Amino acid sequence: MIPHASHDIRSSRLGTVALVLSVAGAVGSLAASVFTGLHLGPLEVRSNTGLTNEEQTLLLTVFIVMGSQLAWVGMALWGAIQGIIATVQRRGRRNGTVAVVVGFAAPLASFVLWLALVLATSPLG
Repeated sequence: MIPHASHDIRSSRLGTVALVLSVAGAVGSLAASVFTGLHLGPLEVRSNTGLTNEEQTLLLTVFIVMGSQLAWVGMALWGAIQGIIATVQRRGRRNGTVAVVVGFAAPLASFVLWLALVLATSPLG
């Protein structure tokens, strides 16, 4: 028996996957912002007098983690776009809507957190 269009039950899996992607991207981005924000200011101050080998390694790690922000933010935005599709197609509307909000708020929250930590840990002036 062929199901009719009115009996078509769509899976909410798309909205769930979108939510997981958005939350994972947001958590990764915020964690990277905390790491770089706490270490970049003090390393900037010490770079005037010269860095030890350990500090140079930490600075390289900070730059790598800053670069990973592209992947984390990309994941959050991917989840947001997938959430839009899930909401429009009614395939997990609630999770899709939350994924859109989290996915688009993550880059902004990550940048604000990074900026606040860099300013708090580096001397002004």
